[in-house]
Amino acid sequence: MHTEKYLDKNFSLTTGRLTLVPMTTGHWHEFKALKGDPALMANIGDILDEQALTTEFNLRAGPWQAEEGRWCSLMMYGKAGNDFVGSFGFRLACKANRRMELGYSLLNKNQGQGYATEAGIALIRFLFEQVKVRKLVAACTTNNIASRKVMEKLAFRREGLLQSDILINNTWHDSYLYGLVNPADK
Repeated sequence: MHTEKYLDKNFSLTTGRLTLVPMTTGHWHEFKALKGDPALMANIGDILDEQALTTEFNLRAGPWQAEEGRWCSLMMYGKAGNDFVGSFGFRLACKANRRMELGYSLLNKNQGQGYATEAGIALIRFLFEQVKVRKLVAACTTNNIASRKVMEKLAFRREGLLQSDILINNTWHDSYLYGLVNPADK
């Protein structure tokens, strides 16, 4: 994989309606808006206290290190008004197998408008064609219907079910696992 070659401070992806840029320390308010939204986080994870949120932010902001498990968060902005839409990220799941995991979250007002699918198409193309990822994986709670639909629109296949997999607000949730193999590697 060619991770370091492309992900420098000037990296960006553009689509018809969006610009995606790496998260920096200047994106604190956007990050906090996503991670602090109870409706959004209901299917993703617990609302973190300020200290834990700051720690997570500091791990994601700044130059991405291509280390297994470390997220690279791309902040999505609308091209028309430069309005913050949400984030779409990836992390190296297994370098030896050239596998990365995708994740995304959008502000509630931006959901249902095709932004996640649009950004996902661009990011998948970049990761497959430029970075040479062999396989992408993603997961979501089984009751996260919107996220499931996005993955299916992006041609991911449901590959498994993990029971009692994710603890959110003291309740265990099942999750679906999805995968997409780079067509060039089939």
